[in-house]
Amino acid sequence: MVHGKKGFERIVWACKNVLSTSLSWLFCDIGTPTPDKCPDPLVKHHPNQESVALSIIQTNSARIPSVATLQTKKNDKEWIGNIHEWLGLVSLQGPRVGAHDSTDPYLCRYSDLSYDAAHVCDLVFIKWTGFLPPSWIRSLLIELCTLQKSFTGPEGWFALSAYAFPTEVVNGLDGYTILRLAADADGGGSKPDSVGLYVLWQCSSSNLS
Repeated sequence: MVHGKKGFERIVWACKNVLSTSLSWLFCDIGTPTPDKCPDPLVKHHPNQESVALSIIQTNSARIPSVATLQTKKNDKEWIGNIHEWLGLVSLQGPRVGAHDSTDPYLCRYSDLSYDAAHVCDLVFIKWTGFLPPSWIRSLLIELCTLQKSFTGPEGWFALSAYAFPTEVVNGLDGYTILRLAADADGGGSKPDSVGLYVLWQCSSSNLS
């Protein structure tokens, strides 16, 4: 920054009008730590360090709605909404996704019509909590697409969700969910070169598209 430039003047204005009191800052270190060659410049400020937390949850005998029939439901907004709702229940570890769920319908009226074509299998939910750069999420998506080639049938699908702080984010979007449908949905079977079909939900605090 050079004194007199527009960006520099913004910093000066912020220091005088916004950064006039003590604030808590959040920093994300996306590089590989090398304290010998490049010491952390924040160490002298005694920061509270938090690492990305990983949790793996497995649900045995989960009732999975059909995610391999989009070819006949490309314009079915109700089906797309039901699938997104079901994915939300999975992320919340809701008991209604269990095949042996016996919740009284008087207490919970949730019912997904796509369960008519559901099947039962084990479900794995992997969650990372913390600052995650977009490049890391992109690498994870590519890795999942690669692994999916080894699965066939209704089990060959995955969903990836990422969420930001619900405050003034880019374009008002708080997060998104990507669902890669099973190979049967695109009519390509288990061909390695099959591009496949995806469903993308963009989420915000006031809208879902």
